[in-house]
Amino acid sequence: MSDVSTRLTELFESSPSKLCDWEPPDHPTESTLVRGLAQRLRDREVWARQEVNLWELVRVSYGRARPDEIAEQFGHLLQPDVDLLYCETADGSRESPLAAAEVKYFSAQTGDGGVMPKLADGDGFYAGLGQAMSLLSMGVSYVTLVHFVHFHPELWSDRDDSEHLAAHHEVTQTYADNVCQLIDAFDLPIGYVAAGVRPATDSVAAYPVVCGAPDRSPFVDTERSRLIRGLFAESFNVV
Repeated sequence: MSDVSTRLTELFESSPSKLCDWEPPDHPTESTLVRGLAQRLRDREVWARQEVNLWELVRVSYGRARPDEIAEQFGHLLQPDVDLLYCETADGSRESPLAAAEVKYFSAQTGDGGVMPKLADGDGFYAGLGQAMSLLSMGVSYVTLVHFVHFHPELWSDRDDSEHLAAHHEVTQTYADNVCQLIDAFDLPIGYVAAGVRPATDSVAAYPVVCGAPDRSPFVDTERSRLIRGLFAESFNVV
């Protein structure tokens, strides 16, 4: 039986997986992909909210606050933003535990032949690890890091389509192997998904190479986590 810890990885059980039900832009952004993940979760009756700014939640609930006031109240400075926050629903209610995802989109290619995936700012395979680890202390029970690598078939114009995908798959797999090595070596409790993506006619197609569900956060029962989880619960009516 599914629970919130596996809901995200279940979206990538097939290859390719469909990320949305609308015609994507020619150049999808990270927000496009997060929106697609949120839609797919909602299709499975999972509550999902994208791009959650905790400082905005504080402002709505308590009014404007200075960083020193927040540090005193929560023992935390409420960073980073949460790309994707989600939980199970039952009889119309949103139910704990909460899960979160940090999403990074490698939309650029560099290096010899222009096929080495990079973020727009030049960061490589290690991108997002710090943010994912930070989310563990923010009241959620499960955290997953998602790496999307944009497939550019035009870079392989001398090959047929299946060879395009095979070449991109190999590079994406190498990225994923390096991240998995870090997660395994340090026994990090985060889940990890790595997938190539490209626009299709009425969706974004994802080609997963790694799907690993997270373990429960070791910080979920700390006082700090309980305080931040209370902020989420109050803001989004999570019981």
